[in-house]
Amino acid sequence: MPAIWTAPVTWNVNQLVTAGDLNQQLRDNLEWLKTPPMASVILDQGADYTTTNTGAFTAVDATVLSLTLSVVSGNVLVGFHGTVEITGGNVAKLDVIRIGVGAVTGEDGMLSFRRVTSGSVYSVSFVRLLTGIPAGNQTFRLGWRVSGGTATLYAGAGTTDFNIHPQFWVREV
Repeated sequence: MPAIWTAPVTWNVNQLVTAGDLNQQLRDNLEWLKTPPMASVILDQGADYTTTNTGAFTAVDATVLSLTLSVVSGNVLVGFHGTVEITGGNVAKLDVIRIGVGAVTGEDGMLSFRRVTSGSVYSVSFVRLLTGIPAGNQTFRLGWRVSGGTATLYAGAGTTDFNIHPQFWVREV
């Protein structure tokens, strides 16, 4: 599969077309359209993640949950699903952080939820289309913050009843 999309050429009348031209312009670009660049991670960590951060969105894990794509089209689909618990009557918020830019959606994130009862645990997910992403290598991280208390992202750490394996992914579209 080609590493990147190749901009289609405008053919001239009487232009000699070689097998290499056709392979690049037809076969390779069609293969790229069928299987664009993507990156994903399914967590299977030794410990679950927690945060008490009430400030700007911070990375849940700046290494494991950090995905890099070589973007061509400027359009990236991002997604996450996992299980999160929040203490007190507090709100937890999730967003995507683009390195060099910050949180993608800003103040309230892509997803927010409030603890309503004791022992509330939530299955949370989002899918969002990001547009206007500059061409080149772009790094995306799952970010979070809380209004107070502690949020826990279960990360396949063997926690009784919550040995959940979240997934975070990015794909050019």
